[in-house]
Amino acid sequence: MGIVTIGDNEHSIFGDAASANIYLEASPWAIAWEEAAADATDPWRRERALVSASRQLSDVVWKGSPALPVDPRPTPAVGTQPLAFPRTGMTDCEGVAIADGTPASIEIATYVLAAMSIDDAEAFVPEADDGGIRRIEAGSVKIEYFGPGGATLSGLPPSVLAPLACLIAGAAISDSAAGEVIGNDGCFAFDEDDEYHLTGPL
Repeated sequence: MGIVTIGDNEHSIFGDAASANIYLEASPWAIAWEEAAADATDPWRRERALVSASRQLSDVVWKGSPALPVDPRPTPAVGTQPLAFPRTGMTDCEGVAIADGTPASIEIATYVLAAMSIDDAEAFVPEADDGGIRRIEAGSVKIEYFGPGGATLSGLPPSVLAPLACLIAGAAISDSAAGEVIGNDGCFAFDEDDEYHLTGPL
């Protein structure tokens, strides 16, 4: 987890600004990201985008548990953390334990989401009455979300969420190309721990 400064205040982000710049210079959003750095009307435009992206990703219901209680206030209490990562007890799609901390895929997703928001700020803002997105598609991959508390995936584009699908709690992932379906316990099998429903043919 890194820190960016906006005005006189510091804000936590996933990854760090220097890595974001390196990653995005070879991305489809490179020009928009570079132009944002030269925006005289908002000298912290890129920093704001990274903070916003980190907060959006932090709001997703992830597998595992935060290393410390999450306190998203500007000045978190002692013994807490400002974002949902680092976490413990996470597993990948095959049930293999992920090292405690913040997966690299979360940091990359932060950079991409930040750049996308600068390139087109309204591209993935949900309609006010959409009721929440529960099914997204990115190529052959489909994610059906039925996680706890009625939380949804609203506001996050499929291209960002798809690589993170196996880290999301309560998500069933299908891949029509590979012919695989993953239940909400993260296993490639139907069992009593899963609660799938398919919305269409694979």
